[in-house]
Amino acid sequence: MSFCLSPDESWDFLVWNQETWQGGKIHDCKGVPVYAKAAAIHTINGNTTLYRLRI
Repeated sequence: MSFCLSPDESWDFLVWNQETWQGGKIHDCKGVPVYAKAAAIHTINGNTTLYRLRI
């Protein structure tokens, strides 16, 4: 789910509810490699920060 707060700031929330049985365990979201079952990606002024979330 994505939330656009302004033209320069957005949040993307990612939740994988199924196991990845084959292939790589790293997922890609908007060019950011994600190794987590739940994560949030904050983008502001072109700078991106990944937050791994516990579920």
